[in-house]
Amino acid sequence: MTTQQELVQVLKGIKGSGKTSLLDVIACRSTGKVTGSILYNATKCTRAIVQNHATCVMQADRLLPNLTVRETLTFTARLKLHYMIFLDEPTSGIDSYTARYLISNLRNLARRGKIVLLTIHQPSSDIFTLLDKVGIMSKGEMVIERRDIEKERGSLERVASLVQAFKSSPTHLQTIKDIPAGLKEGPTCIEGDARDPGSSYFRDYVARLLLLPLFFSSILIFLGNLKHNQHSIQDRVGLLYQSSTVPPFMGIINSVALSPCFRDQYYREKRDGLYGTVTFLLAYSIHVLPFHLISSAKSLDPGSGKAELKAYA
Repeated sequence: MTTQQELVQVLKGIKGSGKTSLLDVIACRSTGKVTGSILYNATKCTRAIVQNHATCVMQADRLLPNLTVRETLTFTARLKLHYMIFLDEPTSGIDSYTARYLISNLRNLARRGKIVLLTIHQPSSDIFTLLDKVGIMSKGEMVIERRDIEKERGSLERVASLVQAFKSSPTHLQTIKDIPAGLKEGPTCIEGDARDPGSSYFRDYVARLLLLPLFFSSILIFLGNLKHNQHSIQDRVGLLYQSSTVPPFMGIINSVALSPCFRDQYYREKRDGLYGTVTFLLAYSIHVLPFHLISSAKSLDPGSGKAELKAYA
């Protein structure tokens, strides 16, 4: 099998035919024993070459929940749009219009000099016309790797003749007559709200900003009700205990809510060679630092503390 620039190349076959396995081998992502050679510009292809020149789009999505669709696509395109693009069944789970629009964009990328290789299960006729090179697989083997344009043209002509014959048939004409006059017009398109939701820097991070200040506010309320007698000793011990043990648990709550999605995204993108562990930890530390500073400043604000004490004195 060979791939080349300016062409949309597809691995097609039924489920279990080996499309994804072959794509993983070509992208140097397979973990088992592989025999044979994969060459890129007459050079043996290695994982390092693939990481520097190719990007892989897997079938299962791993997305950050706090980013909008526009932000997710922009971030991914800037990070992953390389010379070669491998996609594992990108049309799965989407409607026919979106699937055709996706393949059309991939075709435009290929015409700009990219190598586009994807797997697909059962493309529609509209999508099939956008494909330049098709390889059909069965039981892990390549069955055919070509497109017969003459036979495709003949098939399209036969389908067109069948469609025309049905349109001229009495059945179709009677069906048109039975349709009420009000339903013959096409549906009107309702223009949706296309406003940009804006930056998501503070979206889904309210807990980071408010948990610690709210906790210290409750501590100040409790502190304002303390007495200076024998019975207040136990209250003071409980106050010291809560002040020292609750803040770490607030950090754990934030980690439980936010860490799983970041962890999954990190494992996938690190495997693709987009960045390393040090880069990820440094970027994440810079990202969360403003939240910790703002939260600490709110909790240690002397003005709010005096107001709380005065209210409950």
